Parts: sequence; structure tokens; C-alpha cells
Amino acid sequence: MVARLRGFLVGLLLLAAPTLAHSQADVRIDCLQGGFWVACGGGPGQGATGYPVGSTPVTGVFTGANTAGQSASLAAVANVVNYLCTFNITGLGATAATPVTPTISGLSNGNTFTYTGAFSYALGATVVDAPFSGTFAPCQAANAVNTAIVVTVPGAAGNTNFSINLAGYRQ
Repeated sequence: MVARLRGFLVGLLLLAAPTLAHSQADVRIDCLQGGFWVACGGGPGQGATGYPVGSTPVTGVFTGANTAGQSASLAAVANVVNYLCTFNITGLGATAATPVTPTISGLSNGNTFTYTGAFSYALGATVVDAPFSGTFAPCQAANAVNTAIVVTVPGAAGNTNFSINLAGYRQ
């Protein structure tokens, strides 16, 4: 009975390994080694950083006042495709509480994601806004090679501090 149970448990472990574990920072493949789950760091289809083999991690950032609209992008590069994995929008408020509609453009099939009223500037230029973030699993591809992915956020009167942060990769 013990041998049969042990064989069953070993079979379950073999079926379960490797598994995918997801965090907002990146996606990685975990492997069972010596009875412990550890990052494989270069398993099938994965580079040492958790990104696909042959890819380059990239970021896009805007920081400053946003009174008229600002954007951050994963810049277009010849012969490669950008992939957006995460974004974060945050900052301080404005003269009036102002809901706005962020957009993400340059995505596959020519799509633009529109988040109607998803980000709001708080009432008061020194009041911290509630952040708006998104994580895509799988990461969202640009429409074509040499195409930027752009996150744009409308501004608000009186805003003095605002940030857009993007993370992804190129391949």
C-alpha cells in the first residue's frame, strides 16, 4: 500500500512539474528540484530573466506635470516587435477632481485599448491619486515590427506631479 501511494504521489509530481507561476513583475517557469520549487531560469521558451529567449526587457516612463495630456511608450525599433506586459499610472491631484480615459495604442490588429474614466485626478494638487495599473498575461504585442506601444493619459488643470510607467520586452 505504501509503495502504491508513493508511486501515485511521484506520478502527481511529474504531472505538476513544471508549472507556471505569475507575479506582476514577470512570468517564470518553476521546476521541482530536490523536493523544492525553484525558478528554472531558462526553461523551454524562457530566458534567464523570465522573458522569452532572445528578447530584451524594456521600459517606458513619463514623469512630470500633466495639465494637457502626456504619454509614455515602448519606442519603435527596426526589425523587432514590442510587447507590453504591465503599466502603472499615478501621481498627485489637480485643481478639480477629474476622471479621465487612458488609452493604449499600437496594439496587435491595430487595436487601441480604452479605459473610460478609469483614472481620476484627486481634488487638490497635493492629494495622492489612486493608482491605475494593468498586467497582461500574455503580454500584448505591437501591431507590427517597428511599432511603438503608447499609453496616453489626458491631463487636468493644476496637476504638478504625474507618472506613467510601462514594462515589457522586444523580440
